[in-house]
Amino acid sequence: MNLEKYVRLGERLGLSEVEIAVKSQGEVSVEVEMGRLKGASSGRLEHLVVRGLIGKRLGVYHSDRATEEELEKAVKMVVKIARSNQPDEKWTSLPEPQSYGPPIRWERGLLEEPAESYVKYMGEAFKLVSERDPRALIAFGGSGKSYQFIRVVNSHGVDYQEDDGGSYIFLGLIGMGGEAPTPMIMGFSFSRTVDPNVEKAVKEAVSKLSHAYRVRRGRTEVASVIIDPRPLEELLRFTLVQAILGENVVRSKSPLAGKLGEKVASEVLTVVEEPHLPEAMASRRGDDEGVATRRKPIVERGVLRTFLWDSYWAGVRGVEPTGNGFRNWDAGSVSTRPTNLVVKPGKRSLEDIIGEVKRGYYIVGVQGAHSSNPDTGDFSVAANPAYLIEDGEIKGFAPGVMLGGNIYRLLANIDEVAREPLYGWNLVSPAILFRDVPIASKG
Repeated sequence: MNLEKYVRLGERLGLSEVEIAVKSQGEVSVEVEMGRLKGASSGRLEHLVVRGLIGKRLGVYHSDRATEEELEKAVKMVVKIARSNQPDEKWTSLPEPQSYGPPIRWERGLLEEPAESYVKYMGEAFKLVSERDPRALIAFGGSGKSYQFIRVVNSHGVDYQEDDGGSYIFLGLIGMGGEAPTPMIMGFSFSRTVDPNVEKAVKEAVSKLSHAYRVRRGRTEVASVIIDPRPLEELLRFTLVQAILGENVVRSKSPLAGKLGEKVASEVLTVVEEPHLPEAMASRRGDDEGVATRRKPIVERGVLRTFLWDSYWAGVRGVEPTGNGFRNWDAGSVSTRPTNLVVKPGKRSLEDIIGEVKRGYYIVGVQGAHSSNPDTGDFSVAANPAYLIEDGEIKGFAPGVMLGGNIYRLLANIDEVAREPLYGWNLVSPAILFRDVPIASKG
């Protein structure tokens, strides 16, 4: 489809700036519920978003059909919307042309891989789980593939194209036959090939479930706490990540506003945005506005180095966009978010770190992170599951453990980072040991 043709149409109709973004995506998914295959589904979606301006008056149009007929209609509608809108005096400009890095490599066989393959992978997961832990049940899970093709063209000469694909499998295991039914333990794997690596997901879930069959009472205390990458990602998503978004900085909603170059965490902590990791889920060589992504330090040895900006809020602030403008394709709006945030690993294994904890907790999951306060960093979550550590050994599942406080005080108390990273949606991180953490227990 000739997008440039419709950019020119918009200009002829009176738009001073025009942006056209199209996305085509497909997916196959297989679901599991309480030990049985629940079903499989597949689908394809299209998205069309046109943004246009007359001076500082913005018009936006979104459609779920990316055809030439719909595109012509969209451009004409954007002209009408922009003429009717009030000017946004904060508006600066759509992005200028960029130089992009090499494409993210992925296996093109994903395009043709049928749903039956992911039924087969779930079958492999059932078999491996039953062999390694006969007491375990896959209570929740799924496998599948997804792929997308994106193109963004604007009247300044941006022409950005991206395609991406991958497969995944996730498992939620519960165990019966111990001292009490276990909490659900998750395992996950993502791959840019047809095969999502069933072994990796099963190994993660089964190894963590093995500690949950014994129940040990926790207590209200101040203790050492090791937080696994999965719950750490949830805690950071609703606190630290919100605080480094440019919009929140401009709106004075970030507790980190004005703190670039200042210490905000323990010097043990280094977090870098790495948008080009081939094995990570959120890798991109450009954002949804056509701004090139790049590696950048966020927190370096405890010091805050960078905020993240889409083009609008970067213009308001008078800085360059950082390649973090991503679109809500169901509405057309753009907001700021990170790609892959990578925590620099330490030198010792998680097992060795656990071995030196006299008394503490290993937290494998949390509930309620979404209720954290991004304006202050305060949070209160149920640590489920939390495992009690005594004399360097995991003794068992400690029910009723609550973890609360402030994320910045927590990050200031990092004692050590393990060396083995796990890959999540936006976070690639090892487990982290925190000291002097207040724990409440109802167990």
